[in-house]
Amino acid sequence: MPVFLCIISVPPFIALLIALKTSGKKRILAWSIFALLALPLVVGGAGGLLLSAYGLAWRSCVKLPVGFAYVAGLLALLVWRGIEEWQTAAQGIGLIEILPGVGFLVVTLGWLGMFFALAWAGGDLVTEYNGQTAVAEQTWMDWDYYAYHGELVRGNEVLGYSYNRVPEAKEPEPAEEQLDAKARKKVSRELGLDVPDSGEVQRRDDTHGGFHNDGETYIQIRFNEDDRTVLEQIEASAEWTALPLPAELRTLAGYMNEVWLPTDEELGEGYYWFRDRHSEAEDRSDYSAVRGRYSYNFSLAFYSIGEKTLCFCMLDT
Repeated sequence: MPVFLCIISVPPFIALLIALKTSGKKRILAWSIFALLALPLVVGGAGGLLLSAYGLAWRSCVKLPVGFAYVAGLLALLVWRGIEEWQTAAQGIGLIEILPGVGFLVVTLGWLGMFFALAWAGGDLVTEYNGQTAVAEQTWMDWDYYAYHGELVRGNEVLGYSYNRVPEAKEPEPAEEQLDAKARKKVSRELGLDVPDSGEVQRRDDTHGGFHNDGETYIQIRFNEDDRTVLEQIEASAEWTALPLPAELRTLAGYMNEVWLPTDEELGEGYYWFRDRHSEAEDRSDYSAVRGRYSYNFSLAFYSIGEKTLCFCMLDT
């Protein structure tokens, strides 16, 4: 390993010496070549050592571009030096005479470099191993399994092996915090509100799917006693109307299987919001035209001041 590190450190060192001696417009190109060679060593080498101290390692999606960047820098350095040597050659060698040899060398080193970069980076996929989410990384003859730690890193210790069997890819399930953040973001986007991260997502149901993406969405968010951020935005908006909910809106909500609206007494003081999303809608805030159609596409939201709770409903049929 020390010998290998010394070998791959030679090209960046040469590129650094060239960059320090170069001036003018060529200086930018020289430093770019040095960056292509040095950055992979910093990310793959120093970064890999740092990760290993915490029991982690880079995944293939990081190692592959790092390896290709090093190969690109190596080829650029070779071409640079070839041109320099040709221009300063005392024998007066012609470009036609030197070009085939340099071209052959560049192509050969390029193919070899990409081969070793691919072999070093490997290929991986997220799967399941012994009941836990894992990263399966392909080696020469088998698949090695590591603990899953994210899109960029995996565990450093091998959990197990499999021979002659391609693991089944599986998308990792998002954490509860990610799902809650996604729900708050959806409510913010649909209602035009800035919902703070402090809002506790008490419920998030979404049955949308299929060819037409029909289904229902229900998101319920409760805020702290002193958090008036959302309430102040609602009170300043002309799109929200004071409760109670009109009887016709309660009837429309009854078409949702996942939503059970609280009574006017349970809601107490607050506000409601309605949006008709149907393609035939002329007035998006007019809920009276919804029931006359064969399909429903509308959103409904209400905020209870006493409960400090914001509820968002969406129906698509």
